[in-house]
Amino acid sequence: MAAAALGHQALAADASSDDAAVRVHMECVRVRMLSLDDGRTDPKRLAEQILPLCHAEHEAAMGRPSASGAAEASDAASHEVELDHTLAAVLLLRKRGLAAPRPSASTVDPPLLSPKTGVAHDRAVAIAAAADPQGAVFRVAENGTVAHIASGARCPLEQRPLVLQRLFINPSVAPGDDVGCDYSIQGGKFTIFVTRSGPGGALAASNAMADMIKSAHPQAVTAGQPTVIISGQGIAAPIAKSFTVSEDGQSSRVSFWVAQTKGWVVEVMAAYPTASRQDVESTGAVATFMELLTISKLGGN
Repeated sequence: MAAAALGHQALAADASSDDAAVRVHMECVRVRMLSLDDGRTDPKRLAEQILPLCHAEHEAAMGRPSASGAAEASDAASHEVELDHTLAAVLLLRKRGLAAPRPSASTVDPPLLSPKTGVAHDRAVAIAAAADPQGAVFRVAENGTVAHIASGARCPLEQRPLVLQRLFINPSVAPGDDVGCDYSIQGGKFTIFVTRSGPGGALAASNAMADMIKSAHPQAVTAGQPTVIISGQGIAAPIAKSFTVSEDGQSSRVSFWVAQTKGWVVEVMAAYPTASRQDVESTGAVATFMELLTISKLGGN
């Protein structure tokens, strides 16, 4: 299908709350463009760079199993279609200004090196070893992604705007039953928690999360829900809440998304400047959805 026609399709789907597949792929493209797009790169070349990075999210969101054997021929045939979708997303996001070009390389710190150099993998191994010296709770893939062994949940090393800082394991429960990934974001913090479900499940966990936020920020005011919540492909909409916080004359927000699947509760919490609301809340919604989708497909233990 022509890129222009796909662009209109993506625009229509972007406005529909029912098309989680397109929205997840669009969000993945947008996040990747934040770190890869300098505003001058040929759109098709940029799409070719982004497609492999978003392929897993695209396949999962479309409800497709991983390819093997005879499916490889189908994958080869569908590659051009996926590339068209990615190119359409690139063109649409540039037109709408939703993925602003990054500063030139001379004005920013160098990004993490490609996993092929081994640097990303080594950094992920160091982060995992600091929390889990025996390697009983986490394992590290070649690309630097950290996986929680029991649930299958993933902690990517770097997925703009997130950069993994540490992993943690709750020592007060069975090893691996309550873990988290701490990320830095500009002006704030972003954490993914994965916990074996207990009495009350996601509802109890969301109430506990709200109480924790109010305890840490007594002046916090409930502010409805985050701007983005994603469901679909058998994944129910998470319980999500936002709070406004004012400290030293500065306005900020704290939001969370909580849901349950396959005996595990996923909790994503973000604290961020109000000005970053759209970017961070989109990232939070996508992270929650992708963790739930991964756990639901891997089954958890």
